[in-house]
Amino acid sequence: MSLKLIGAVLVVLLVGWFMLNQAESTEPFTQATLPGGELRAYMARRVNIDDHPCVARSRCLVVYLAPWCGACKSTKKFVPYVRDMLEQDPDTGFMVVVGKGWGNFDGGHDMARDIGGQVYLDDEANYWRALRHKVNAVPAWVVFDGLGEAIETETGSPRRHSHEVAKSFLADLGV
Repeated sequence: MSLKLIGAVLVVLLVGWFMLNQAESTEPFTQATLPGGELRAYMARRVNIDDHPCVARSRCLVVYLAPWCGACKSTKKFVPYVRDMLEQDPDTGFMVVVGKGWGNFDGGHDMARDIGGQVYLDDEANYWRALRHKVNAVPAWVVFDGLGEAIETETGSPRRHSHEVAKSFLADLGV
């Protein structure tokens, strides 16, 4: 491949990314636009709309973890740092989803309990199917705007876990 072709592709990708990010909604989430819809909250209770971490927020960061995924097992140690950082941001909600993805759900309840706090379960992979056109690996990090549209995605997790790393990671996601 020639350098000109590679350069042209990079320019097109950057322009597309810029245009998508300019179209972000600043409207807060409503019941109809919440990412996750009917996911069960951990301990088998339905999500009360008033308890949903994204309600009345203009953005929501969702992290999807799977119990069979080695990187996700490491990421569960990083989640509290991200949660701490986002508790200081009144415009951004944070939602943790533990699901089977394309694997199995064995150990999903244990993973959710280890993470602590409000964790949503996707043991039938319904939420994963909705995310599949946005990401193709776990752990998956997806930033949604107030209309429920994905505006930024990332897969994987930092190797080191601290508040400084979480701050940098969130900045890279545009949060």
